[in-house]
Amino acid sequence: MEELRGSHGITRLLTIAGIPRASYYKWRATNPEREARRDKDHGIKEHMMAIHFAHPEFGYPRMMTALWEAGYKVNHKKYRGS
Repeated sequence: MEELRGSHGITRLLTIAGIPRASYYKWRATNPEREARRDKDHGIKEHMMAIHFAHPEFGYPRMMTALWEAGYKVNHKKYRGS
């Protein structure tokens, strides 16, 4: 959609795609927040992998403790989803 904006009208593109204008503009407005969350999640995942390679015997409780000690305040839902 973003690539075609320059050559076609946004209203026309949204009509073809069947996307409401409000939804599109909401998506555009929240893009920086989504990118920041994705970058933060990537940092957490990299740190988890570093802990795992240094201590492969760590299970869930010790991994969570190591993450908390490193300053990553994540709960069980974030840990399980990574």
